[in-house]
Formats: sequence, structure tokens, C-alpha cells
Amino acid sequence: MRATSILLLIAAIAAGCTSTAKPGPSDRAAGSPSSAAGPSSGPSGSSSAADQPGDTPGSDLLLVQRNNLLAVLEGENGRVLYEAPPGTTTSNWQVVYGVTPRGTTTHVVAGNLIAGGRIELETDVVGTWVLPTIGLDRASGGLSLDGRTLVLAEARPEATRTRFAILATDFSAPARVITLAGRFTFDGLSPDGSRIYVIEELPGKDGKHYAVRSVLTKGTLEDGVIVDKRNSDEAMAGTPIERKSDGAMAYTLYLGEDGPFVHALDTANRVAFCIDLPAAWGKTGVSLSGWATALTPDRASLYVANPGRGLIAEVDLHDLTVARSATFSATAAFSPTEALGAATTFNGTTSVDLVKFTGTPGPAGSAAVSPDGQTLYVLDSTGVLLISTSDLKPRTRLLKDRNIIGLAASPDGRSLYVVASDGTGARIDATSGAVLAPFDGNGYRGIVVVMREGA
Repeated sequence: MRATSILLLIAAIAAGCTSTAKPGPSDRAAGSPSSAAGPSSGPSGSSSAADQPGDTPGSDLLLVQRNNLLAVLEGENGRVLYEAPPGTTTSNWQVVYGVTPRGTTTHVVAGNLIAGGRIELETDVVGTWVLPTIGLDRASGGLSLDGRTLVLAEARPEATRTRFAILATDFSAPARVITLAGRFTFDGLSPDGSRIYVIEELPGKDGKHYAVRSVLTKGTLEDGVIVDKRNSDEAMAGTPIERKSDGAMAYTLYLGEDGPFVHALDTANRVAFCIDLPAAWGKTGVSLSGWATALTPDRASLYVANPGRGLIAEVDLHDLTVARSATFSATAAFSPTEALGAATTFNGTTSVDLVKFTGTPGPAGSAAVSPDGQTLYVLDSTGVLLISTSDLKPRTRLLKDRNIIGLAASPDGRSLYVVASDGTGARIDATSGAVLAPFDGNGYRGIVVVMREGA
């Protein structure tokens, strides 16, 4: 497959990859922006009409993290096609923005992913800045859904103030720096880039209680705290574990003192909802490890699971309530025919200790739902657990002797992609766990997105 055809393919996929925010409960405001077309004012990128990924037979393309860069791979054989600078990508995967501190200034670049990763724009910002991150996997954020606004966080914030740098993605003007009194961390950005959502650390709470606030990118901290109107007196407390986004909606799994909960933030309408997971889960002991989340292909549900504790729940994203929950044996055993692939190796090595992927459509993450919605793949300390979504019961465990902590599913549901802590990766059979093709070379750190090539 020629590199030129790959570039055209990514351009075609980019033209069709838009996200739609769904209406929620009756008290959620209507009128959220429904799609992201990419930065019209940023780096250029040609596109043409094409089938959505998976509509026709073909091979997968992977955008992966490799050797502190991004790389595009052919999923069928793991061949590296080209590399691009690391950073945060637009929602249509056309452009990546990278940030590199250089002493007293920070260098910001825009790479064109449909032009072989070529750097098309660059600028310098006074000060030391980084891309803001969210969750324990420190997934990069800071880019608005419309691709026009980039927010940077101060690399070493002071104890009594917080600063953010705001850039138009065409780099047409110097960065605008806003300063807030107190301790704040980045939590999200409105689809049009006009409002930053931040988590304010409340004084006198030992750093354990927070408030969700909003800041206009012009520099004004808006009055009031963004709370769930259903429980307006309840203070927010906990540690963010993992973030999943769907258009203007951002779903963050938190672990609080009383157990886990999902914080749903409507970034278009300045509305938030807290969804408490089963109360009994808090009695199993509070631990930051082992949690995973995954959106269903139709974006109607969010699964939350912790295989090590035998916990799983389905959150209805329309009603923003827990629709179902279940428990299962954390040490469930399967017959040998249900645990194939345990003796396989990646790229000729026996060291298979996988790293977490950044959760993005593809699907990729510490958990993923099959394209047909029938299977939830969840990473456990001993392999990949396959759970039936019909009854929330485990069915099979793949790579059962591996310490696996990351996966990505192919759009056709036939393959899973994995990356090992030694830097190797592979495509495996989603049913048997057999290694189908190792990735070319090493240095792999995670998967950003999986795309499907049309015939």
C-alpha cells in the first residue's frame, strides 16, 4: 500500500468523523453544537467524500504513540508508514498540536496528519507551558471541539495562582495569558473555545474537595459553581481516573471516599451531572487501580468496570442514571479452550507488560466495546476479560498469563491491538487471542485511534 493512498484515506476518514452530542435529562439545556469540522483557520488539509470506516472490507490504520512521536501504522502487518510530532489531535484526526518547553519560551507546532505529519505552522509562547492532562493516564487535552482554540497550562503553577495561555490555532496572534487567584486544574473546553472548565481546589479541605468552575477565555472567572441541580448541596470530592468524551459531553470517572462516581459535564451548556455508582461498591475498599470505562458504539451507554474487584455497571447516558450493575468472581476461571493465546509472544519477546492507551474512538482504552455492542473487552491483571453486554457476565479471558493493561479494538471487531511495556505491539485475534501480526520495530507507548480503510 502506497503512502500516498494512506494520506488520501486519512483525509477521507477525517471528512466523515464528526461527533454528535445527544440530548440528556429534561433539565439539560438544548442546542449543543453537534459536530466538529476541524480547524478552518489552522493548517490546511484536503478531504473528499468516502465511506465511513468499516462500511466496506479493508485494513485498519492505527495512529499510535511511538518513541515520543505519533506514527501511522498499517494494522494488518504493523508496518510504520510515517511519523508526526506528539500532542493533542483535532476531532477529525487531521491536525496534531505539539508543545515543547525551551527554557523561558515554549515552542508550539501544528502538524498535518494527512500530509505525512508535515509541520505547517509554528510559534513561540513566552513562559513554560504544557498541554493540560486529565485522569491517571494523563491524556492530553486543551483543544476545542471546533479546532480553533488551544489552551496551555503552566508547567509549574504557583501555590496561590493559576495561569493558562490561550492560542488561536492559526497562530495569527500572540497567546493571551489569563491569571486566576487560587489553585485550579484544567477540566475541559467549550466546543467553540469560548469557555474553559476548571476544577478549583477548595481552601481548608486538605485538597480533597473541589468545585467545578468556568472561565471565559477572555479572562473572566464566571460566578457560581457548576453543580448537579439534583444534588446541589453535595460537594465534589475524589480523584479523576479516566475521561471519555462524546462531542460536547465529557464523562469522567472519579473515585471518592465513598466510592466511584461518573461526572458528566455538558461543555456547551455549562451543566453538570453526578452519577453515583452502586453504594455497595464503596464498601469493597477504595483503590485507584483497576478501573476502566468504555462508550458503546451508539454512544447511548458508558460501561464502568473493575475486573479485579468483580464490578461492572452500565450508565444510561440519556437519563444519566445507572441502568444495570452486576458483580462477578474476580478470579473467574475458564476452560483451556476459552483461554487461548497464553503462550504467544510479541515480536520475539516474552516480556509482555502492556501500557494504557489514551481513550478515544476506535475504540481504544483500558476497556472497549465491540462494534456490534455485544462484547465488552476489559483489561485485567491477568489478561483481557470478555464480558457479554446482554447479562454483564464474563465469558472468556484472552492472554490469561499476561499482565495486560491496555487494548484497542478494530472497527470490524475481528482483531484487538496491544502494546507491551517493552515497546513492542501486535494485532491479535479478538476471539482466540492468537497473535496475528507483530508491529514493526519497537518503542510503542499507546494507541490514539484505529481507522478502517475502505476497499
